[in-house]
Amino acid sequence: MADRIFVVKQKDIFTVQEAAEYLTVSTKTVYKLIQNEELKSLKIGSRYKIAAKDLNQYVESKKK
Repeated sequence: MADRIFVVKQKDIFTVQEAAEYLTVSTKTVYKLIQNEELKSLKIGSRYKIAAKDLNQYVESKKK
């Protein structure tokens, strides 16, 4: 798990595929999170990008 946090700190912007790999979910799930406004994103052209800080905030919000 610590390796994943290290990766997030080294990268500023994630693609949907990279975010899915980080969260260990499908890209379909990431798109649903974006659509449901649970995960903040930017739309650049036709593609979504997720800022590392927003990915970290999502993960922190899901910790119990």
